[in-house]
Amino acid sequence: MKVPRFFFRNVRSEPRRFQFRSPYYRPEEEQIEERKKRLDAEIARERGEDVQAVPERIRFSSRRKKRSDANLWATFRTIVILVILIYLLYKGLQWAETTNFKKVLDTFKNG
Repeated sequence: MKVPRFFFRNVRSEPRRFQFRSPYYRPEEEQIEERKKRLDAEIARERGEDVQAVPERIRFSSRRKKRSDANLWATFRTIVILVILIYLLYKGLQWAETTNFKKVLDTFKNG
């Protein structure tokens, strides 16, 4: 149900809508390109040439290989970082076991 305009003049009856207009998009150019394609196909038909052109085949193997290589290197980096962190933790625990903290605790006790 719409809001009566008589009582509420400045109230919108429907929400605002966002319309994006790209400065690079020109529908006229798309229509011209479509017309050119149709005319080229018609001329090719009149000449007796093969009208149905096979589109270029999309190859995913190169993308897949790049992605798998990137994943492999990311996994390798993660493993190296984990090994370094585990080694540092091990050395820190060794240092904590061999260090005498009695002097440090006595300074806090006397302070």
